[in-house]
Amino acid sequence: MYFVWAYRDERIRRFICEVIADSSGNWRPTELTNKRNADFFNLWLSKKASKKARSNFEFFLSETGIFDASSNTVRLEREDGWLEQAAIVAAQHEPDLVARDELLANPINFLRDRGWLGLLNSDDTVKIVVPPTNLLDTDLLEDESIETCPATVSQSRDWDRRPPSGASSAKGATFNLNMIARERANKSHYDLEKALADLVRKIGCAPKYNQNIDLHFEVEGHSVLVEIKSCTDRNFHTQARRGISQLLEYRFLYRDLLDPGEWMLLLMEAAPPEGKEWLVEHASSVGIILAWMDAKSEKVVTTTEIPATLTRVLSSV
Repeated sequence: MYFVWAYRDERIRRFICEVIADSSGNWRPTELTNKRNADFFNLWLSKKASKKARSNFEFFLSETGIFDASSNTVRLEREDGWLEQAAIVAAQHEPDLVARDELLANPINFLRDRGWLGLLNSDDTVKIVVPPTNLLDTDLLEDESIETCPATVSQSRDWDRRPPSGASSAKGATFNLNMIARERANKSHYDLEKALADLVRKIGCAPKYNQNIDLHFEVEGHSVLVEIKSCTDRNFHTQARRGISQLLEYRFLYRDLLDPGEWMLLLMEAAPPEGKEWLVEHASSVGIILAWMDAKSEKVVTTTEIPATLTRVLSSV
């Protein structure tokens, strides 16, 4: 409750970080009990209301056991995992999807980057114990970022995307991107898109994309629907599972856009790691060709059977 309140209420958050905590983020009990600093709240409240707000906050800390006035001690130890649990709750109220992801991935880095370590009564050496994402079965509020109204044919554009901006240019800016836009901002994802788009153009076809579909094109009278996933050995299975689900959903949503004889292609950044080779056959069983970019040959390759119409796009290994 403490963290969610402080995270969401700018007045309390700033009072803690700018008044109670020192420059390193550690709390100063003398400031916590200093009634004269109530004037900090004058930025938002009347003088009388400021005194009340300050008094209520100190009372809350005492009642919850965070501050022990008798020993002048602050108790915000994190061994019981309260921060990770609190970050999950706070993330559900965060409207900025990128900020929400950062908070869930590593709340301490999130607070450090914003100068809010004072909320933890901790200095810059503090480290996260368990990422909150490890405690979740799925991404919180992920449904809000899924487009369910498919584009028409006219809304698909020729593939002409620019490389994603570097991380340094994004620092200090505020972004509100949906799930697909965040993924497309990944350089590895872009490189895969561009490589396939270049290959498609080389065989005389026109690669296109829209708000959901990474890439689609027509070849010899057949539509090819492509989902692209960057990945590592540690998340290959998860990414493949997502890609398969998305392709099946897009095939249904865009049934008026695609020709009846469409092919679905799931392009992964790398080959399946040891023990995950079966995913190729699994994808094939639902009509999806799982392929990957071969780093040496720079070809899009697969171990599954390649339709005749795609032999100029895919290679067998």
